[in-house]
Amino acid sequence: MKTGPDFVATNFTFYDCSSYQSCTACVSSPFPCDWCVGGHRCTHDTGENCRNDILVTGISSVGPSIRSGPGFCPRINATAGGTTEVLVPS
Repeated sequence: MKTGPDFVATNFTFYDCSSYQSCTACVSSPFPCDWCVGGHRCTHDTGENCRNDILVTGISSVGPSIRSGPGFCPRINATAGGTTEVLVPS
């Protein structure tokens, strides 16, 4: 309408998952971002950007997942007994 009051108004939220550089930051974000483990990147479109890749879904993503949240991000764990040996899962 050229004149008169607004009859519709809404807010838009824009987000950029690719701005997150770590798995933990990505999947902990308030936006529906997921982490592609092999590609080492954060994305909102896993179908396009994470084909045949292991996926860690974000806590704000919709739908069930067996690997959801920062607890499933790849990491190096300290070994028992205080040795200097570093074990990395494959």
